[in-house]
Amino acid sequence: MEYIDAVGDGWQLANAACAAGTDFADLAAELGRALRSVHTELAKAERGSAPSLVPGTDVAQAMTARLEEVASQAPEIAAMVDQLRPAFAALVGLEIPVQQIHGDFHLGQVLYRKDPSGWVLIDFEGEPDSPADQRNRPDSPWRDVASALRSFGYVRRSQTDPDSPQTAAWYDHACQAFLDGYCDGDAVPTELLRAYHVDRGAYEVRYELRHRPAQAHIPLGSFQNLAADPTGESPVNKEQ
Repeated sequence: MEYIDAVGDGWQLANAACAAGTDFADLAAELGRALRSVHTELAKAERGSAPSLVPGTDVAQAMTARLEEVASQAPEIAAMVDQLRPAFAALVGLEIPVQQIHGDFHLGQVLYRKDPSGWVLIDFEGEPDSPADQRNRPDSPWRDVASALRSFGYVRRSQTDPDSPQTAAWYDHACQAFLDGYCDGDAVPTELLRAYHVDRGAYEVRYELRHRPAQAHIPLGSFQNLAADPTGESPVNKEQ
């Protein structure tokens, strides 16, 4: 097992930066590039050339089932299901490339080394609250991207005033920088990313209700924005 001499994990660094109003864009962009590099290496190890494809209809059905399960446990979500369901319906008819991914990518799963090599990703075991036989199934890399955006949302929602102009601007800049770093000039598949963004939020609500009910308000607050605004809490549509 490799010892990683780190400054801290991504959650510690991002949360401290947001609280202090310190720009995190450079580190966020570097993190996006690190995730893209890992996805590229995982794809190379898994296949020769053509990616595996899954029907978007199947993905939409699985996401809808998870949303409805969470809605049965949280009245706040039940009231928003009709507004959120179209995010999944947009995937119907698509063919979605899938591969091995991290599976539970968030700011607590990355460490920033003290040496110049920067970010390192840890813990590739998948979502801890998902069935074991589903944790390492191939999935779209955009699930990891969406999970990262959700994690920046956690940073925002953990601040004293998450809706202050300063905190909102910090969040927007960090997310956009992360996306810019990950995409490296490629277009963002907005509908796909939004669907995974909502699906990750559903998972987070379920996880918090089961294990940390006092924190369930954090993903619930983000869900309210997702339901009310077509761009939700993700800035993916701003410049695309």
